[in-house]
Amino acid sequence: MKKIKALSVKNYIAIAFLVLIFLCGALTLTINFREVLGGLARGYLNTTEDSKITVKLSNGISTFDSRMDDYFILHDYAIDTYGTIQKAMGVTLINDADPSYNVVKLNNDYLCFKATGYSDSTFLKEYVSDINSICKKNGIDFLYVKKPGKSTYDLELLPKYFPYRYEGNFQSVKQDMIKSGIDVLDFDDVMKENGIDKYSLFYKTDHHWTTETGLWATNVIANQLKDNYGIDYNEQKLDIKNYVVEKHSGFFLGSQGRRVGSVYSGKDDFSLIYPNYPTDIQYSIRDKNINISGSFQDTVFYKKTIEDGYGMYMASRYDLTTFINNESNNGKYVVFVVDSFGSVVAPFLSQTIQRLDCIDLRYFSDDLGYYIVQNKPDVVVYMVDWTNDALHKDLA
Repeated sequence: MKKIKALSVKNYIAIAFLVLIFLCGALTLTINFREVLGGLARGYLNTTEDSKITVKLSNGISTFDSRMDDYFILHDYAIDTYGTIQKAMGVTLINDADPSYNVVKLNNDYLCFKATGYSDSTFLKEYVSDINSICKKNGIDFLYVKKPGKSTYDLELLPKYFPYRYEGNFQSVKQDMIKSGIDVLDFDDVMKENGIDKYSLFYKTDHHWTTETGLWATNVIANQLKDNYGIDYNEQKLDIKNYVVEKHSGFFLGSQGRRVGSVYSGKDDFSLIYPNYPTDIQYSIRDKNINISGSFQDTVFYKKTIEDGYGMYMASRYDLTTFINNESNNGKYVVFVVDSFGSVVAPFLSQTIQRLDCIDLRYFSDDLGYYIVQNKPDVVVYMVDWTNDALHKDLA
């Protein structure tokens, strides 16, 4: 008779954790029954009537899953417990309920979302080429900005025996863009030229770059606008010496850290940065019908507190936001196509021009080309690099 192998301590810990999750899930369904199961019905009923039954069911399940996460009993405690177990076991790939949010701990202790397969930027090139053509026909300058990202394409930083690989064709696509007359600012090139470690620009626990990086990136973009398109500005407006930098140590837990818990990842330092010179801004958020005026702090940080961390900066995650800088006198107007990375660039960039419109295509339902033609900015800056299947995905 075959002898049954005794369970190890790790096995017992895993079983205990699964029991805890099961009990918390049962309590969630019991206590928050209406909110959670109501999400299932809401997701189903909010789907357009002509949709297939499978689509309606999928939306219902998706909303149920989101509500379950929002109302889960002892949510943070459960994540921290799970992360503590994974850390004790030396695990570097943390599986999430949603596989697209699986987290990898790199050899430099930075976290990133597990990206696998092949990223095709061909659609991006075609879309950017179309927008560039519209701009050129209307006497408008166009700049494409490629921002850096944390991902599993840095093979030397992957944990030993890590079975996944992420590849893309952006570099060849970039050469095609340049050959076709598109002005490209690639931050990977800027980092190489200046000997900058890419990861030093990011939070360890978040997919975003830091607020300090946002101000640095703004300087790079503003210099490009000045050198290539004659948008002159007072460089003192972007000198960090002329900013207040409030440092908050061990304060920020980012999008990746929240998936594994602070015990596993630790917390990042967070700097709140704003001008120490007089500012006068008119700020509007179209889809919220919000129009406010005042200083940088009064407008950019509108109804936000330091607990919001990166969310303090309000330049994206809305369909259309507009900064009008009453202090600037160069009369220049820029349309800035951004995602959440633009949150810590647009407010600073607004100090160098008269008007800045920020468009987030995840929420913008208008036709971008039509908007550009109707409003006739001096320059369009396009700083997103989504491929077709990720166009409406918000990682924040």
